Amino acid sequence: MQGIRKILTVVVAMAAAVTAYAAGTSVSGTWNVTVQTQRATRNSTMVLTQSGENVTGTYKGQRGDIPISGTVKGNALNLSYKLDLQGTELEVKYVGTVEGNTAKGTVAMGQVGEGKFTARKQ
Repeated sequence: MQGIRKILTVVVAMAAAVTAYAAGTSVSGTWNVTVQTQRATRNSTMVLTQSGENVTGTYKGQRGDIPISGTVKGNALNLSYKLDLQGTELEVKYVGTVEGNTAKGTVAMGQVGEGKFTARKQ
């Protein structure tokens, strides 16, 4: 009986550890985002919802509200959205890392250029 209890204790502890690890980083919430490029510094907001590794939400910026999607794996964040610039589609990609209530990384804006972003969760 003691052997079975020990085995069950180990199994329960391992399940708890796996659940905690799988939960990873949560990016759900509202983020204040600053993007800095050679041309300018822009501030915007992202409202994100996370389900497992999948992230969806809304980018709220100079061009209005735009659907955004991506993933978070561990603390690696990948997000993107598409803009219509005078009939030309432009994909904006954020690649960075999340540490607690902050995130930082790079943003690629197709042929328009690149920049760096920082974000803080409200």
